[in-house]
Amino acid sequence: MPPAADPSLFAEATAVPIHKSREEIAALLRTWGCTGVQWTDDWMSPARFTLRFAWPFEGQTYMARLMVALPPDEKILRGYPARGRIPRSEWLEREREQHARRLHRLLAMKLKMDLNAVHSGVLTVAEAILPFLEGPDGRTVSEVAQARLPELLGRGAAGLLEDHRGR
Repeated sequence: MPPAADPSLFAEATAVPIHKSREEIAALLRTWGCTGVQWTDDWMSPARFTLRFAWPFEGQTYMARLMVALPPDEKILRGYPARGRIPRSEWLEREREQHARRLHRLLAMKLKMDLNAVHSGVLTVAEAILPFLEGPDGRTVSEVAQARLPELLGRGAAGLLEDHRGR
């Protein structure tokens, strides 16, 4: 039996440019009826990119957000060869770009998988998008749920949806 695949290696050497992955993601979101696709790149520490989009559902439009963190430079630099022939700064820039390409491919594949799950009846569109919907305070459903996970597991989903005063 072959050893289990290392998930950290998936799409590691992709050559697909970031803009192609973003175009593919926008097309997938349009398939779900989403509009207003917006990308934001934040290269400050911690570096990340954010995807936001509007999703119309039952007469209302909801905002959704997915933030993807890039590995910190310290982590990337651990792979710098001891006898590197490329200057450290040049190598780091190349590796940052590769990580960004890989993460964009993984996001595209995740959304493709979700779309396939919706088309096959495994998920509804609402179930696929729900974790990423933003409330008026700018936090996503996922962020709120994670902060209250012990309560959710202790009292069930209804406990998560009640406010702190029990209404």
